[in-house]
Amino acid sequence: MSFRTNILVLAAAASVAGVANAGLLTMTADKNASGTDAWSSLNGYSMVLSIDSSDLDTAGSASSFTLQNWSFEAFDQSSTKVFSATGSNAQFTASGSGPQQALISLSTANITVNTLNPMADYIAFTYDFTQSTSLNTAITLSASSPAGELTLGTTSTSNGAGDLVGSYAVPSPSAIALIGLGGLISRRRKA
Repeated sequence: MSFRTNILVLAAAASVAGVANAGLLTMTADKNASGTDAWSSLNGYSMVLSIDSSDLDTAGSASSFTLQNWSFEAFDQSSTKVFSATGSNAQFTASGSGPQQALISLSTANITVNTLNPMADYIAFTYDFTQSTSLNTAITLSASSPAGELTLGTTSTSNGAGDLVGSYAVPSPSAIALIGLGGLISRRRKA
């Protein structure tokens, strides 16, 4: 394969990687989520929330944004999936400053796995912001801080309410894209 062809392949891959990550942000709580109340026996769980929003990088979007799509998964300490759901069109508005919570109701979600008892009925993520900050900036700056939490919860009255809460990190999309490009270069060199 020629040098020019390699450059064209890399440019195309970078373009695809950029489009795939546009408006997408992932928060991960890796084996640090613990339960309360009805779920107090849950410890060392992992959670992953991916949100897709065209508002993600808009100035001021930390106080008002819409999620076009979202997906959430939770895993127990042995990495067995205990919860999985997807949804769309969640709108949020916050006021003031400081820690804010975006609460996603699971009433209209597509739940594919739910082994928890009582059954989960909401997901939430918290972040710290000022009115002019973009949602992406607010979430990224809140990662690994007391304001940056993921929550899977239930408001069940018959079996007792419970929360599974963990501090999130935000993996860098550019790092993920570079790993993908590195694999592409490696495959092209072997060919």
